[in-house]
Amino acid sequence: MGVWLGATYGWITITSSIRLYSNYVFFSSAAAQLILFSFVIGYTIKKKGGQKFRLEQQQKLLFEQRVKERTAELEQANEQLSLKNKELEKINGTKNRLLTILSHDLRSPIHNVASLISLIKEHHIDQKGFSALLPELEKSISDTTNFMSLLISWTQSQRDGLVANKSPFRIREVIEKNVSHFKAELKAKALDLEVFVDTEYGYADENMMELVIRNLLSNAIKFSLQAGKIIINVTEPVDNLVAISITDQGVGIDEQRLDLFFDVSRKNTTPGTHGEKGFGMGLILCKDFAMLNDGKLTFTSEKGKGSTFTVTIPSTTAA
Repeated sequence: MGVWLGATYGWITITSSIRLYSNYVFFSSAAAQLILFSFVIGYTIKKKGGQKFRLEQQQKLLFEQRVKERTAELEQANEQLSLKNKELEKINGTKNRLLTILSHDLRSPIHNVASLISLIKEHHIDQKGFSALLPELEKSISDTTNFMSLLISWTQSQRDGLVANKSPFRIREVIEKNVSHFKAELKAKALDLEVFVDTEYGYADENMMELVIRNLLSNAIKFSLQAGKIIINVTEPVDNLVAISITDQGVGIDEQRLDLFFDVSRKNTTPGTHGEKGFGMGLILCKDFAMLNDGKLTFTSEKGKGSTFTVTIPSTTAA
């Protein structure tokens, strides 16, 4: 009886131990799983938090980039608007300048002609008096006609569609034609004219170049002193460019006025040494025509010593 009881107690003890161990394993496993699950949940939350942070950063960077782009667009638009305003101011200045020319400078010689006709019609002037005024009247009409040609040519040059009809032309012939045109003016001031042509041909619109050379020579005569000298020099091509220079020994130009010569919006005329009148359009037209022919117009001047104006155009070998 005692052995059996001992065995029973032992079995009970073993059974209890097994149950305790099983409970321990179960709860340990559950705890481990709970801890693991907590780590997984924590990792998942952290991962999602990191993704959210990166997404927010990306959105922030994208927003900043869009702000920069928009700011740059606005700055560019403001700059373009500013340029447009300056262009409009220049156009308005040009319009006002042309209106001034048409209303005053152009009206004066026409008014003089009308007055003279009125005097003749009303017999307030005899044939002798008319003959005395005839040269001045002829000069006034000639100046007005030349100016109208300049004004029309310049207006055309400002419109889209004006094209330089470039072709080889003989520079010497254009110079000689213009010298012949100014024979009377050269003689009136007893001017000595020297011409040096080292290159016979240029490549440009001949009609435009004739007008350019005519205006430059006219200015040289206009501002030359009595019995002075004018030199026309055509150089050999350099880098496929021919330089045609006209130099006078006249009154020269004030340094303060040098920048005004090519600004049509500002009045920039000076009477010649014999009171010759100008309209301030010639040099502007010369510059525009030179540019239309792939060239340029430059000048140097010193007050009291004279000026040199140089138009540079392609030679016949230019591409």
